[in-house]
Amino acid sequence: MPKETMTPKERMLAVLKRQKVDRVPMNYSATAEAHEKLKKYMGCDDNALLDKLHIDRIAGVGPKYTGPPVPEGMDTFGCRHKNISYGTGVYNECIFNPLAQYQTLDEMKKNYKWPSPDWYDYSEIPGQIKGMDDYPIQAGVQSPSLYIRTCEARSRLSWTLS
Repeated sequence: MPKETMTPKERMLAVLKRQKVDRVPMNYSATAEAHEKLKKYMGCDDNALLDKLHIDRIAGVGPKYTGPPVPEGMDTFGCRHKNISYGTGVYNECIFNPLAQYQTLDEMKKNYKWPSPDWYDYSEIPGQIKGMDDYPIQAGVQSPSLYIRTCEARSRLSWTLS
């Protein structure tokens, strides 16, 4: 493989700007079982595995939930989850989505209570990005729709990502 000349952040920004990159950006996702087997096969830990596979790490950041208690097996959106076995491991699957009961947008707006951006403490995010200058930052690791809603609260944030 040719020598890499870009950091993951530079590579991602170049792709977004349709500029030339030193190589195609790489991502990695696997079940816990497959990940452990691959680490064992390659004889390395998590960081060494990602380095050997030339994975462009993405730093995920997000606020701490401080809102009303959420029942076990449920998320802040009211979705219920259950562990489902696939034979050699387990996936956590959504088995109920409260939005499925609505037929129209008006009905949903009238009856569904979205999680509030005020239910989150954003003060930990600057600490989460310390030392991540060479990596792209992904905000919204819980749910994209939650973080779309938190844009309403962005004026309260005292940090910026550059």
